[in-house]
Amino acid sequence: MYIDEAPLFDDEQPEFAKGASRWTGNFTDLEDVCPCEAWMEVGQDPTCGAQQRGGTFWKKIYNYFHEHKHLGGTPFLSDRSEASLTKRWTWIQEQTNKFNAAYENMKKRKVAALGIADLMTQSLGQFKVANEQNNFNLVHCLTALKDCPK
Repeated sequence: MYIDEAPLFDDEQPEFAKGASRWTGNFTDLEDVCPCEAWMEVGQDPTCGAQQRGGTFWKKIYNYFHEHKHLGGTPFLSDRSEASLTKRWTWIQEQTNKFNAAYENMKKRKVAALGIADLMTQSLGQFKVANEQNNFNLVHCLTALKDCPK
């Protein structure tokens, strides 16, 4: 099945030689948010949820990503592989967990009249200090995952 001439599923993706590089560039914000939504949809499924095997789970994430990239408010083009999505999700999860730790640490401090904007600014600063001066640039993912219980 094709939508706008783009393959949706793995068996419709072009074959590449084993070991051949397929680097397709940096992930866009839309490409980052879609795996977050897929993870919440597939990983939080009450019927099978966390009881899925890794291969089955990531196949569902891959299918969700390629089905939903054409839906929603802003469709986008992407030919990311299952391995690419797995690696990117691992990076997103690691970085958002680190930021969440910085945020929770800042929330524990008793500072009078500290608004949410100030709290976020201080959390971003603490994240940068704790992570070798690297900025937290996944706020779009954090926004998508904010209501997730895990």
